[in-house]
Amino acid sequence: MDAYFTENKIGKATVDVLEIGDVSFHTGIIFACDPFTFSLPGMAFARDGSGGEYHLLDDGSIGYYSSEGEAGRLAENMDDFFSLLVSCICWKDCCDANQYVDSKTLEEYGQKQRSVNLEDIDVDSLRQISDAFGITADKELAPILERFRKATQQQPLYQCVFHEDDGSLTESYGLMFE
Repeated sequence: MDAYFTENKIGKATVDVLEIGDVSFHTGIIFACDPFTFSLPGMAFARDGSGGEYHLLDDGSIGYYSSEGEAGRLAENMDDFFSLLVSCICWKDCCDANQYVDSKTLEEYGQKQRSVNLEDIDVDSLRQISDAFGITADKELAPILERFRKATQQQPLYQCVFHEDDGSLTESYGLMFE
């Protein structure tokens, strides 16, 4: 039992040890848990630059939890997820529900968002990623965005509850289109 507190391995997994100093537990009870509870089981597989996490859900769909407390599904599967990321680099910029009235309006909106986002990225790197995944980065955006919108509405919704230190609960708010 002492090995769990003195070694840098748990089973076969190596763990990092961070010394933070002495700690005193007046009750003698140590309780640790993740303060997040998600509505659907899954596992985090990637993070974005602002601290959000992408989750592979047990049903194969992709969920997202932002550092601002938003949660929702992004895609029905990994293929749709990668297509969204390559085609709509900043997918959060494509969440204006008013633009999803018809395919033509949606395509124009998506293309406008894409061209704004392309100004800030290395296009050669995007092309390499696009080629590696076999995704044409310049194809029509309306079908991709329509699949994205449909995934965000899939029931049951992917949500998160944060357990606050005072015992209260804070529910995530809708990630997209709300």
